[in-house]
Amino acid sequence: MPLLSYAKEANAPSKPIYTFVADSNLFMDKPVMAGGINVRAIYDDVRAHPDLRLVIADVNRAEVKAIPSQLQRLADAAPQTTVVKTDVSKILAENQEILSQKFGVEDLILLETARARNLSVVTSNSAMVNQIANNAARYALYGKTSTLIPTKQFKTADELINILQK
Repeated sequence: MPLLSYAKEANAPSKPIYTFVADSNLFMDKPVMAGGINVRAIYDDVRAHPDLRLVIADVNRAEVKAIPSQLQRLADAAPQTTVVKTDVSKILAENQEILSQKFGVEDLILLETARARNLSVVTSNSAMVNQIANNAARYALYGKTSTLIPTKQFKTADELINILQK
């Protein structure tokens, strides 16, 4: 009987896969949003969903601390995660005022990784939307990049999928 069950699954139509750019906070122990809202449970649901794929820039991945719980989250997500390198040197050379005290090169790389691949960003950094809107250079480049914030736009992996499939 298990052989027949396997054969049915092997011939089943493949399900769509939904991909987004992940911020490092998806792997951190206490991903906290403004107001002190911990979104760890939402992120665990997202990372565990079989229909979701994550893209993370190497610089953002390096922000994850080398402590067992966070390294385990990276390891668990590895089969559905692609680590990429994103070069922002030309953007920095052409936009002297794109960085600020609260918007660093890691934020820029996160957004550029998404823009270059036409993907959404998932981050608990709820200030990022305003950081884009309130800077002309950032807005020109990333004003159309979808920035998805847990509890604001989605509370479960299925809700995130509903957004990503549109």
